[in-house]
Amino acid sequence: DELLLEERDELFNVRITKTFDGRFLIVRSSSKESSEVHYLKLSHDSESDEEGRVVENQLTCIAKRRPKVLYRATHCQGYWLIQTNYGETPNLRLMACPVGNEGNGESWQNVLLDSEDGDNLPLFDGGDKCSLDGVTVFSPDSSIDGTKAPDSIPLAFGVATGREEGLPRIWIMEFNDSPLAVSKITRLDFDESACDVGLGPNRDPTLPYVVVSYDSLVTPPSNIAVPLANPVDLDVRRVLKQKEVPGYD
Repeated sequence: DELLLEERDELFNVRITKTFDGRFLIVRSSSKESSEVHYLKLSHDSESDEEGRVVENQLTCIAKRRPKVLYRATHCQGYWLIQTNYGETPNLRLMACPVGNEGNGESWQNVLLDSEDGDNLPLFDGGDKCSLDGVTVFSPDSSIDGTKAPDSIPLAFGVATGREEGLPRIWIMEFNDSPLAVSKITRLDFDESACDVGLGPNRDPTLPYVVVSYDSLVTPPSNIAVPLANPVDLDVRRVLKQKEVPGYD
């Protein structure tokens, strides 16, 4: 066995996960006010240095820990989508950088929302208008997606969770050219204005839908499949599972 990382600060917890697409191992050290993320490419391909010697896989740090700076990383088509309060924002903002060119945070760029007038603004700027909790990336297989023609399927979809107007929200982002710019963003709305919604049990990033967990004062906890390419049409959403409530009609 080889020791890859040892956390010596007793104030930090270490969590090991895989990216949703299974391509990277993520090791996150975090405390209440600071975090540090390392990653390891999960590939059996061996690499060699300039002299032809095999180089063992090593953890790569996205950005060294800094006081009062929290961040998480999600892989998306060769980029890291960074959710962070970098810049002392009150909420998390959404930034991105290429894998392998993290620059210890110096190369991070705001993820922008494309607009027809060319006035592209940060999608989640970390302000008070809405808060960002996390992002999950889907790259549907066009051969199983019947909601759009294959040539119109975006590069990837990002499903963001957070809060807006005091309620939990889910947004679906479309990345057409690169994860640095979002071509379209849609907030999921429901018939009931007061509800609780979040991500449900999602296991496959190549599926054309996202499963959300939903409940309200009159709707039991439910898992609903929402097509990524057509999230606004309530008629095409499918209830996969709903909790049975005895005596409730």
